[in-house]
Amino acid sequence: MTESRTKSAVIAGVIAALVGGFLWALIVVFTGYEVGWVAWGVGALVGFVMLKVAGMPSPGLGVRAAVLAAVGLLVGKWLIIEIGARTQLRDEIAGNPELLQQAVFVDMIENEGLPPDLTASIEAIGEEDEVPDSVMQRIQEVVDDRIAGMDEDEMDSVATRFAQMFIGELTFLDRMQATMSGWDLLWFFLALGTAWQLASGSAGRAAAQSAAEENMPSIRDPGDG
Repeated sequence: MTESRTKSAVIAGVIAALVGGFLWALIVVFTGYEVGWVAWGVGALVGFVMLKVAGMPSPGLGVRAAVLAAVGLLVGKWLIIEIGARTQLRDEIAGNPELLQQAVFVDMIENEGLPPDLTASIEAIGEEDEVPDSVMQRIQEVVDDRIAGMDEDEMDSVATRFAQMFIGELTFLDRMQATMSGWDLLWFFLALGTAWQLASGSAGRAAAQSAAEENMPSIRDPGDG
């Protein structure tokens, strides 16, 4: 295999991985279900495209295909977290009265929307002091009044900002650990294995060997009738 063909195959593999990861994320976000076999398909797409562009399989091409398949899956997973997880968390906040109250309270603090007397009472509380019941009651009244005057668009906007703030505090690894499951690992493993098999030619060799074994005439014992 020429060096130029290898480079072209790698470039094609990068494009296939990114497109595959993006399509996987779109399917998950719009359907609400993390369809595992689509992730597996990303690996198959990368391996198939690289094999076609390279013209012939090789172990080195298989390794590159597996690596690029992993990149595509990580990109897809990142998009799922950034778009899907934020949307899901926003909906949960907007539909949960207690979470919505917290979101509204934080939003009022961030935008200096609390009444001056309540702001002064909160600032007077020491870091290690408990919040007095009277202050808690006042916070509850202010937040409830704010929610009562909000329309659905305002609630959705507040919930969105609160979800973004919450997820933004997590590192990428924290987000991955929170959303990865055993099924994810299984589909990832299958995707990488398929990409490697297609690009390295092991899948073709296995198929050829299986066909040969099926067509091979059986050797009969001379003593059999």
